[in-house]
Amino acid sequence: MTPTSVLCDEHGGALRVLAGEFASFGGHSSFRGRVSTLSAFEVNTLV
Repeated sequence: MTPTSVLCDEHGGALRVLAGEFASFGGHSSFRGRVSTLSAFEVNTLV
């Protein structure tokens, strides 16, 4: 697994990093599942 810092060094401005600002929902201490990225230029009604 490649560290985020190495990827940023190698790819510069081509990458964006998601902040780790998680909140507790439903009282679970952990979670798992698939993650998807949605591109919705100037319209977020699809979210």
